[in-house]
Amino acid sequence: MSKITYIYARDRKKNIENNTVEAKELYYSFHLFKEDGNDMNVIEYERNNNSINKFLYFYDRILNRFISIPSYSHQLYSNKNKEIIKNSDYVFLVNEGVGFSALPMIYNLKKINGPKIILFSMGLLSKKVKKYFKFLHNSFIRFLLKKIDYVIFLGMGEYKIAKKKFNNLESKFHHLNFSVDTEFWSSNKIRTFESNKNILFVGNDSNKDENMVKKIAELLPEYNFTCISKLAGLKNTKLNNLNVIDGEWNNSSVSDLDLKEYYISSFLTIIPLKNSLQPAGQSVALQSMCSGTPVLISHTDGFWDKENFENNKHIIFIQSENENDWKDKIIELSKNNSIIEKVSFNSKKNVVDNFNLNTFHKKLKTFIDK
Repeated sequence: MSKITYIYARDRKKNIENNTVEAKELYYSFHLFKEDGNDMNVIEYERNNNSINKFLYFYDRILNRFISIPSYSHQLYSNKNKEIIKNSDYVFLVNEGVGFSALPMIYNLKKINGPKIILFSMGLLSKKVKKYFKFLHNSFIRFLLKKIDYVIFLGMGEYKIAKKKFNNLESKFHHLNFSVDTEFWSSNKIRTFESNKNILFVGNDSNKDENMVKKIAELLPEYNFTCISKLAGLKNTKLNNLNVIDGEWNNSSVSDLDLKEYYISSFLTIIPLKNSLQPAGQSVALQSMCSGTPVLISHTDGFWDKENFENNKHIIFIQSENENDWKDKIIELSKNNSIIEKVSFNSKKNVVDNFNLNTFHKKLKTFIDK
């Protein structure tokens, strides 16, 4: 049995303690490690008002504003948390923001007999940085990577770039496909796509192109668009066919069960993206496909797995940034029920077979067993 600590940003700890978790993918195998009999701990952002945290608040503001480093160490640093980390065998940092936020607590940990630190990355190398701050930005990334034992990239594109950019740290880098709770997102409902005019857009990632969504909706007044998002560009829209639901992950107004119903009632989920190395849209796409709803997505450099997702078989790629091309593709798909049904079947099978939590956990455990 190992002592394992997960450090999350927010909104997980209370769900774990209250046993109110619905879909489990964004807990990154916490529940399966617990089922294995390990001693589990959770650390999460919380407000602290002592002098150290006040200092760290200004430190974080400088990193965020000038160097594009997502750090919130003032909400993470405490002597209690330092002790939990110190007494752990393994510490999982669930994204790069949590990684940078944890730096003041892990930078001086002893490598011998100290905990193994594992970082999940899904956008570490995709931040936009002003030219004159690039050196500092990359120096902070390198400093973080040196303090990490294993970096698990959830997108193949970013993984390949990292190996080239930080080749002296390549032995720490690994790729693992992000997976979803297929038991939760799967549906036994018989899907009928004919005459279905419902189109779904989900997410708050800054790499999602919400303005493209509005342009597409304006060009397709006969379709019903539902957007579950807090992105600013979708606020105060006045299109009669575009319904914006102010929501985000773990928002009480839109539960995972609610989101599942939105997927099932739609004939297509669209994910217009700005090009980046971040595997943007990954969780939404996998959830949608698992529910049986095909995905139309921008073909970006950061797409997470180009080998296992074949265009027009498992997913529908579009490379154009022109809203008229998106409009034409949507009309084409709505008139071709056989393609939609084929992609629905193949994509669901692909996700259930290859992107499930048990497969993810089995591979993740290899780092524990080393």
